[in-house]
Amino acid sequence: MTYVFTPTRFARAVALMMALSLPGFAQFGKILNRDSKERKETPTNVAKNEARYEKLKQYSLDKYQADPDFRDEVDQAFEDLMRQHS
Repeated sequence: MTYVFTPTRFARAVALMMALSLPGFAQFGKILNRDSKERKETPTNVAKNEARYEKLKQYSLDKYQADPDFRDEVDQAFEDLMRQHS
């Protein structure tokens, strides 16, 4: 037996899927609001993140200059990325 989706059946299927997914979307909104409240950026968090970024940046620059294998790997990854975006 082959099922044929007529406009009526399709509309019923879409309505059923939407009805079943609504409670999930409501919960998703609550999760997003809770996360945004927890992630408020205080001056201490901002300073901490900046210090962490600078430390990681300096480490990566030093490693790029000192390790030829790492440099080749980074250059290859960059070329691949540029190729994908062109």
